[in-house]
Order: sequence, then C-alpha cells, then structure tokens
Amino acid sequence: MDRIIAEVKNLIFFLRYPTEYSTGTDTITDKFIRLFILLVLELVIIFTLSPFLSIILELFNFDEGDHAVSRMVEEESILYIFISAVVLAPLIEEIMFRLFLRYRRNYPMLILLYLIKKSGAYGKGNIHILIYRWWRKRFKYIFYASALLFGAIHMSNYDNGDTLFLLFPLFTFPQIVMGLFLGYIRLKQGFIWSILLHALHNMTLMTFAILIK
Repeated sequence: MDRIIAEVKNLIFFLRYPTEYSTGTDTITDKFIRLFILLVLELVIIFTLSPFLSIILELFNFDEGDHAVSRMVEEESILYIFISAVVLAPLIEEIMFRLFLRYRRNYPMLILLYLIKKSGAYGKGNIHILIYRWWRKRFKYIFYASALLFGAIHMSNYDNGDTLFLLFPLFTFPQIVMGLFLGYIRLKQGFIWSILLHALHNMTLMTFAILIK
C-alpha cells in the first residue's frame, strides 16, 4: 500500500510540474511494479468516472452514433482484434503522440531545424538553442496538448464524431486520462514502457468487451 501511495503522489506531482527528464535509478522490478500500478489506477479512474460522463451525454441527448470498437468486437475475429488493438494501435499512437515528448526524439522538428540551419535562413545564430529554451519553458503545455490531441483523434471512432468534435473532452475523457498516464510513464521510464502500458490497457478493455459481447 505504501508503494501505491508513493506512486500516486509521484504522479500528481508530475502532472503539476511535467518535465521531460526522469530522475532516479529504478530497477526493472520497480518499473514493472509502477507499470501495473498505473494500469490499475487509470482503469479505476476511467471505470469510475465514465458512467457520470454517460449521464451527462444522455441528459443533453447527444447522439454519437455507433462506436468503431463495438463494431470491431461484433464483426472481427479475436486475432484481428489483438493485432490491431493490442499490437498496431499502441505502437502507431505512441510514435505519434509520445515519442516526441523528449526533445532529442522529436525527429520532425529536429529535421526542420537542420534544414533551416543549412539553408542559412536563421543567419549565424544557433536556432537549436533558441528552440530548446522555448521547449523547456513551455513543456507543460506541450505535454498536456499531447494528451488532448490523443483524445481528440479518438473522436474518429464515433459515427458522428465530426459534428460533435468540439465536445471531444467529454466523449474521449478516458483517452485523455490514458494519455496523461502514458505520457508520465514514457517520460519516467522510456518510450517502450508507454507502448507496453498502452497495449495492456487495450488488451484489458478488449478482453472485457469480448467477454460481455
């Protein structure tokens, strides 16, 4: 219990002051313990708050249409579901939304800066230093933006996602929460760990969806 409380405190502190640099020398056992604590914690939060969000959506009579995940569970094989939801989706989405959270892994931006430097458009100054200072100063907003964008893209799962897009924080609240947890473990332990947490999350939810089908 002490370890769980400690991890919750660490998470809360991180979410208040996000930073791209991790500290400490955790063992592989510590990292797996944190992984499973975060998995359980984020699932508890999602399953606890999702019914209240559903009530809000019902009160305002929002028609989101069918959900892509529900259709996939109904129509596709278990092998297809596993490959797409547990293997491919975590890998692709983590590359899109979490890999760049470390400045040295933000390859599109680094390539752009390299081209600007080579073109001489910035003059003789070091544009990397300027951009890195901007990055450090605004990293909190970059971190939260990645979680919000992660949520927003999941509006594509809804048939009426385009017309209800401005309400994405309500419809994709579970994904936004998940994005915060994934961003935390990605920066705390590394990119592979965010893929693993994402895969375990999807596997848990898809298993539950298949069982109640």
